[in-house]
Amino acid sequence: MTEKWTHPTVRRGTIWWTMQSIAVGGLIVALVFLAFWKPSTETTIAAAAALILGPLLIFMAIKQIKALRHEYRYSDENL
Repeated sequence: MTEKWTHPTVRRGTIWWTMQSIAVGGLIVALVFLAFWKPSTETTIAAAAALILGPLLIFMAIKQIKALRHEYRYSDENL
């Protein structure tokens, strides 16, 4: 089983942005859980900010992965 060859920079960037998205998702879950577990003004504001900014940051990570693939493509590839 052979995989299609990818540029090493694309591979590293994909791993970096994917791990960052997983960390942001975990932070969102933790802040929302904390807001429900011990409600206070600060935790509610932090959870609301995470729910607003989290999907935006994950969307930007996906956009960066696509940009990496586009930047390091070769003339024989059809992307």
